[in-house]
Amino acid sequence: MSQSLTRRQVLGMAAAATAAIPGSRWIFALAGDGRIVKAASAEAWSPVFLSADQAKALGNVCEAIIPRTATPGALDARCHEYIDLELSVSPDAAKKTFTDGLAWLDARCKSAHGHGLADAPLDHVAEMLGPISDEHESHPDELKAGVEFFRDIKRRTIFAYYTSREGWVVELGRPEHVGMEKFQGCTDPSEHA
Repeated sequence: MSQSLTRRQVLGMAAAATAAIPGSRWIFALAGDGRIVKAASAEAWSPVFLSADQAKALGNVCEAIIPRTATPGALDARCHEYIDLELSVSPDAAKKTFTDGLAWLDARCKSAHGHGLADAPLDHVAEMLGPISDEHESHPDELKAGVEFFRDIKRRTIFAYYTSREGWVVELGRPEHVGMEKFQGCTDPSEHA
């Protein structure tokens, strides 16, 4: 199995991840063919690639991007668990870029608030994301690493959320029996690489 993932493969993995297992605690797992699927488990989740602190920090960042409101948030959809597993099969360069970005943001949070992202209240995490968000037309040079990280984590979080039951069924109101499993991927040939 190749460790390099195309966008189409990631879409396919996410499609498989939308199948809920009623009455069971589910986890994301790698199928024999490399797809990420939901699997029933009696065990509590633990990170595959990230450390426990990194996974908790990631969960807080995801939740700051898609917070719980009248609908579930990113933690409810367990976006951080999906992203952790996705990273575990990503190329080494992508893993390093991601963990470097998370460490960069964590250091900024410690400097500003005296605690890291893993222990930060969501308002502190949101405050850290504000200056690096894509709502700004330009960013100072010292924030460039954070800006790239924000783009990556936002993309991953949105993808994980809207391919989950919480995003697809609960928030968007799509019928559960249709789900993303029928999604055949994008039609733009430039998006297939």
